[in-house]
Amino acid sequence: MLGKFASGVVALRKFILIFLLIAVCASAFGIAFLLKDGKANSNMLDFLGEGTSTREGLNFLEQEFAINGDAMFAVQTFEDDEGLYSVLDAFALREGVSRLIWYGTLEKVERELDAYQPILEFAGLAKEDFIDVSELSAFLKQPALDTDGKYNFVVLMMLEYPPSSNEAFAILDEIASELSPRPVAFAGMTDTAKTVMHDTLEELPRYLFFGVLAVLFILILTTTSYIEPFIVLVTLGTAIVVNLGTGYLFPGLSVVGYAASAVLQLGCTLDFAVIFIHLYKQKRQTLQPLDAVKSAAPRGFSWIIISALVTMGGLSGLGFIGLDLGKDLAFSLIKGIFTSMITVVVALPALLFVCDKLMVKTAHRRIININYEGAGKVISRQRALVVALTLSVFLAALVAQSQTSLTFFKIYNEKDSVSSLDETAALLANQMIIAVPLIPEQGTQAEFIAEMQEIPNVDKVLGVFSAIKIPAETVEYLFENTNILNAPELAVFFAKTGEGANYTLCSVILKGNAEDKGALASYEEMRTVADKYFGGFYGFGVVTGVADMSESVAADFWLVTFASSIIVFFMLLVLLKSVRKAAFLITLIELGIWANLAINAMLNIPLNFLIYIMIPAVQMSCTINYALFVCLKYDDYKKTTPDSAKAAALTIKESAAPVLTGMSLLIATCLAVYFASANLIIKDMSLLLARGGLIGGILALTVVPALLTYYRQSRYPRFIKKIFKL
Repeated sequence: MLGKFASGVVALRKFILIFLLIAVCASAFGIAFLLKDGKANSNMLDFLGEGTSTREGLNFLEQEFAINGDAMFAVQTFEDDEGLYSVLDAFALREGVSRLIWYGTLEKVERELDAYQPILEFAGLAKEDFIDVSELSAFLKQPALDTDGKYNFVVLMMLEYPPSSNEAFAILDEIASELSPRPVAFAGMTDTAKTVMHDTLEELPRYLFFGVLAVLFILILTTTSYIEPFIVLVTLGTAIVVNLGTGYLFPGLSVVGYAASAVLQLGCTLDFAVIFIHLYKQKRQTLQPLDAVKSAAPRGFSWIIISALVTMGGLSGLGFIGLDLGKDLAFSLIKGIFTSMITVVVALPALLFVCDKLMVKTAHRRIININYEGAGKVISRQRALVVALTLSVFLAALVAQSQTSLTFFKIYNEKDSVSSLDETAALLANQMIIAVPLIPEQGTQAEFIAEMQEIPNVDKVLGVFSAIKIPAETVEYLFENTNILNAPELAVFFAKTGEGANYTLCSVILKGNAEDKGALASYEEMRTVADKYFGGFYGFGVVTGVADMSESVAADFWLVTFASSIIVFFMLLVLLKSVRKAAFLITLIELGIWANLAINAMLNIPLNFLIYIMIPAVQMSCTINYALFVCLKYDDYKKTTPDSAKAAALTIKESAAPVLTGMSLLIATCLAVYFASANLIIKDMSLLLARGGLIGGILALTVVPALLTYYRQSRYPRFIKKIFKL
């Protein structure tokens, strides 16, 4: 059946190749429009699921305060810069800007209150008793110590647009343009989302370019025709472009997942094309091109489909991550593997038939041609030692991997040297925006702010009650019954909910790293203080995101581990018809994963939490095929070689070249991306997967055949027979 399918592909080769060319062109337009229309999402907080504190805070602020994102920045200029005032006054009225607070806002507040001085005096309030803006002023206007007479003005801008949107990005671009040539340093969600979007998409062609060069180098060393590497790259290049282009049909995909899927697709599916070409060339030695394609198809297509299904099964474990980002990544990666499978099965036979004469003309001797017979004999003789070492490493790795230190929102390395302006902006990146009821359930707003500022990692709490010195009940009366607090400069601090409750905004500025244990402990103290005064708060910021993510990391890691293992286990069970073989292959791959993570733990190298959660599924998917290939080879030799040790030696001899080639391709691709990228998430993923490929290849060629020599055929348990009717 598969031979007839391959024959049909060859017969329709012109139609198929033209169709694929059209698909590539259409997909290229899809990629261009996806980038132009901003359909990818680069805001990490958006992928926090419903029910998390951050998501509840974002939903509340969007609904009640019209705050969907932020555009925080610091601008450096002289104190009497009138142009700064006019630019920021215009931005305060710009469409999409919900709130804008800066030093000039305080000056306007004081002028507004001067106009209401008679009313205040009638109420028995002196202006100096009513308001004191000195604390807010000191934060919003800071001396630039590394300049002569300039100040760093802090601007807190809230946006109606989501952080990862073209409209929000446009506002940042306008700010930089309008304030030029004044130095400006941005911070906050929109700035991070814009940087990630721009840099990731700018780096993506570089990932693929250097990845292709690395693959080309390995293929030239391991193939016997100079045209062969280009056939592989054209086939998989088509699949990658189609996968990226169809992303336009699924708006909201993570831009990091979008870029990662291209890299992983190339690294994880190269074997599909390499194995089919290897089989074709074997058949071509005695058959004509068409017959060689037909003869290679049954075994080649079967292996490609099996390998793709096992890989997709492992990756589906990502869908069990509590974060919405897990489902997003699972979809992007599975779509990429499926696209590669279809492209290889449909396009590769046609390309091989068309390029057959070129392959013959450009044939050369294999540059790397190693005989692995000696290695096979040594490993088979020392199999007891190999198994003993594996068991000891297994236990050590299981314990060590749990000690891996994690990062959450650290996407780029910090600059070696920073200006005072950058330091000021960094404070903004560490802030948390919270909304609390105007009237506390107990105590006063001033007491709440004072108690919050006693928390170790809290630098300061800034809000309307940092300046206004009268009771919250009086403020509420003025807010609802007079126009005193309805001036735009004061109204930015307040909002009335749909249920009629009055809320006010505060900015909590944190000291140090918002991702360390001290910051998380301080966040828990903040929640305790807010519960005491208000019964809780709504808020968002780096520390809230870290707290939400860190709560689920361990559970998500083990959930992904178990889900991927169980899905792949049942696939292997059907293929190998052995519970024990399927179980030990899964256990062996898990050993490789834990050993990989243990290296980071032992070297005290922090790892992005997302990669920590992903790696059980991704490394499982990328390396299980090495072990499966060796296992199937051993079964073939065992049919004709009763001696288990000899069968293991022959298995290693014949499996080493294809396994090492696949391993080298994966490592070369990932290392090329690692050195080409500045994004720490991409770098972590690439390095871990390259290391995982090395570990997986070594385990497949040493431990798998060693363990198989101790295996004795057993029957299926009855419940397995009933499930699969075997």
